[in-house]
Amino acid sequence: MANPTVRVAIQGIRGSFHEEAAAGYFEQPVQLVTTETFDELFAALERRDADYGVMAIENTLAGGILPNYALLRESKLRVVGEYYLRIALCLVGHRGQKVEEKIKATWYASSYAAETMLLRWEKAHAGQRLEIRNWETDDLIDKTTPRLRKKPESWR
Repeated sequence: MANPTVRVAIQGIRGSFHEEAAAGYFEQPVQLVTTETFDELFAALERRDADYGVMAIENTLAGGILPNYALLRESKLRVVGEYYLRIALCLVGHRGQKVEEKIKATWYASSYAAETMLLRWEKAHAGQRLEIRNWETDDLIDKTTPRLRKKPESWR
């Protein structure tokens, strides 16, 4: 007998890291229920539009994703499993363009983790700036106070 499809709510779109985590975690086929925000993900679960939700709550670089912890704490939902996903991001440009050239890129940061990675990129490439915007509001993100935390000793 074939495994039934499981409906999984994610924040984001097809092809996102949340989809990759959902596909890796569940053994049965996954039917995605995409939402634009984590608040909407929780609402979809409460309406029973999805059987499960997959969302990031920890990040090696940025630590705990506090808004998601708050959503968990305020809901009646509970964590039933975990999946570790290694994420590697690349900065892309035009053919022939060099990183040493002055470039301006806009990155729509959906999390503290993305913001942290971009802050580290700017630090490593002195003199070059990336404009970081919140993908939901299109507001510029204030990069003067990075939210970096030390990694636990066991992760080093």
